[in-house]
Amino acid sequence: MPQSDDEVVFIPHDGPRRASKPRRRQFAQGLVVFLIITLGFAIAGLVSASFRQPLPPDHIHWTGSMAQALTTAQQTGKPIFIDFTQRDCPPCLEMKRTVFPDAKVSDYLNQHYVPLRADLTYDHPETMALARQFGIWATPTLIILDSQGRELDRATRMMPAEELTTWLEKIATDEHR
Repeated sequence: MPQSDDEVVFIPHDGPRRASKPRRRQFAQGLVVFLIITLGFAIAGLVSASFRQPLPPDHIHWTGSMAQALTTAQQTGKPIFIDFTQRDCPPCLEMKRTVFPDAKVSDYLNQHYVPLRADLTYDHPETMALARQFGIWATPTLIILDSQGRELDRATRMMPAEELTTWLEKIATDEHR
């Protein structure tokens, strides 16, 4: 029998369908992964933004090369302070932002040491040779040499300004006894 367009036909069904438990669990896991990845990108963006901020001036008279540092140290009798650093090293950047600009640190280094910065970011032959010579495996590494180039002490970590100044004072005092 033909049905007219006005007639409504009801089709029996089992009621509203709900997603199965495995599908809901799969959706929840996917959502968690998505949120973790999104959070990771947000954190990476914040960290990379901090890398792009300009560094404050530190007023330290950094020596240009190890040869120049040795010559100056032998002439003045001052020990050599070497800062092995890298551009993408968060503790190194923290020291460049907060420790080396500290007036007490920069004044003490300029008066009592021959400061040398060895930036390992770029594969400069002299800097890489210096890193091999001193067995540098991590940054920041801070090394103090006597005026003849013999190692007196080293620290492979970030040091706050007050701690660095205390360390520098102790080594300089021990060196001149």
